[in-house]
Amino acid sequence: MARTSPLHWLGVTFLLLAAILLLITTISAPVIGDIAILKVTLANSSDLRHSSVTFGSFGHCVLDVAPARTDQDYCYPRSLGYKPADVMGAVDGKLGFLQWR
Repeated sequence: MARTSPLHWLGVTFLLLAAILLLITTISAPVIGDIAILKVTLANSSDLRHSSVTFGSFGHCVLDVAPARTDQDYCYPRSLGYKPADVMGAVDGKLGFLQWR
């Protein structure tokens, strides 16, 4: 069996780390709502509620939404090619020129 150089093991380590990071981004929101590529904290936060929108690889979730007595998280169905600007416009209620689909 041939002896491998330390450079070979460095490459194997980088490949393993890349695979782990790819797995984490793949299972991000909406598969697991608390893992996100991008998290936007909404301005309506209080001591009781810290609402936010999380964006993942295949969709987005709205976390910790009203009513205040419940702890509701809503994840939209998984899809490819969603538009974060449209999502934030729909959450804000000011669609303007954006079309929510």
